[in-house]
Amino acid sequence: MDAATKSEAKGLRSALRYNFMALSVMEMCGRPTAADAIAGVQPKLVIEPATASEIAEIFAAFERSGIGGDPRGGGTKSGWGNPPSRADLILSTARMTEIIEHAWADLTVSVEGGCTVQRLQETLAQHGQRLGA
Repeated sequence: MDAATKSEAKGLRSALRYNFMALSVMEMCGRPTAADAIAGVQPKLVIEPATASEIAEIFAAFERSGIGGDPRGGGTKSGWGNPPSRADLILSTARMTEIIEHAWADLTVSVEGGCTVQRLQETLAQHGQRLGA
């Protein structure tokens, strides 16, 4: 990370600290790595909430702060499409991996945003089901 990016990240952390105090979001924050880049645009911070309500609160704080945030699931297609004009934050669903409900007799399943396709396929296979192509 160059000096300008470090300075921007420090300012961003200050803005987050002010707007997210009630959320205790700072414990969810991590430093981005090269793998976190979105189509070559390096984010300044990665946040990994654990619940949908935390995501809603974080996005509300983004709106209040004027901070640009990009959601990310597994990050397997982050190089697809046009690069973002900026990537202040990545809001990662990596900690949200649960299968909420599998009503196998009704052929329905609800999962959290970070649930991997592999884990879902393994769960469905227990009842002779699978995701379609």
